[in-house]
Amino acid sequence: MDLGVQRVRNSEGDIVDTNSVISLINSSKTLIQNGEISCLFFQQFPTHPDEKGKRLREIVAFREQELQNAHEKGDRTFRQNILRNLEKEKKYEPFRDSTEYFQFVEIFLIFQMRPDYAITGNSIDSVMSCIDRYENFPSLEHRRYFINGYEYLFLNNATEQITVSRGSQFSNTENVAGVERKYEEEIIDEVGYIAGIPPSRFILENEANVEATEFSGEKGFIISYYPRIDDKSVLTKVFVRSLPSPQVFREEYYYKSESPNANSEGYWLTVRLKYSDFEMVNDLNFAVPKVRLIEEFESDGWLRRRNIYVLKEMNFNIGFPEGFFDLHVNDFDNDKGNRKNFIEIGKSK
Repeated sequence: MDLGVQRVRNSEGDIVDTNSVISLINSSKTLIQNGEISCLFFQQFPTHPDEKGKRLREIVAFREQELQNAHEKGDRTFRQNILRNLEKEKKYEPFRDSTEYFQFVEIFLIFQMRPDYAITGNSIDSVMSCIDRYENFPSLEHRRYFINGYEYLFLNNATEQITVSRGSQFSNTENVAGVERKYEEEIIDEVGYIAGIPPSRFILENEANVEATEFSGEKGFIISYYPRIDDKSVLTKVFVRSLPSPQVFREEYYYKSESPNANSEGYWLTVRLKYSDFEMVNDLNFAVPKVRLIEEFESDGWLRRRNIYVLKEMNFNIGFPEGFFDLHVNDFDNDKGNRKNFIEIGKSK
């Protein structure tokens, strides 16, 4: 596929400057500088038919080896613990392969974009994310087994990336359970997707091809480009409605490799992003999608992951006091060297 900037004609024969279309889309991504969002998050990992039961088989094999080692050492207590764990795993693990296994989460998000966002495309500078988790487990015992007793608060700022674990409903405590310096790249990418204006990345103006088309009778464009210069192994397509101003409603990422699901040019669909239920935000003078969908696929076309985000409340460009995001690992300890609880941390801010 030969990509290069060009002028195209729309369905009425009018010449459209594709540079202007791309420039408008890219500039819209800079409208949001910071904000706070609450959203519902649904996630599902359908188990591939070839993978069903694989995790449990691996666990059983591992436990059996542990039992053998414990028997040789004569460690009776350890052996009893292994047998109890094995009994729980055989009981609960098959639910992981069930089509009913999914995760439902409520997320409260406070974020700030990077100052160089418009240039680099790296979106999030600072973020605080509090996650309350709900899952469709058939029993409280299932929930205990899968959740493992912790909820998480993710804090990232310009100087430090911190992951904080806090007690869940089972621990009966508000204390911080653990703090570690850990950069959660996947979370940062997801935050940019939830909080930003689509597309998820800036479009390379000098490397794109724009095709005029229609979507269900509405005029629009399909923009194709390689996100990595001089690398044609990854191809991106952005689907845009013309409307009064360009509105991105879908993205597709393709990977070039041998695959039974590849098209005639050797590309197969790896990720699809969809945006819907657009709502005008007066302060931005721009419509923001309230429903956002991510789908990831295996090379054989199997849906590997589905994420759905539904924005409940959103406030943008509200501004934060200087130092608002400046939390560090030692801020979670009190004068006695013990972990603070979240009430103490809030008062310190």
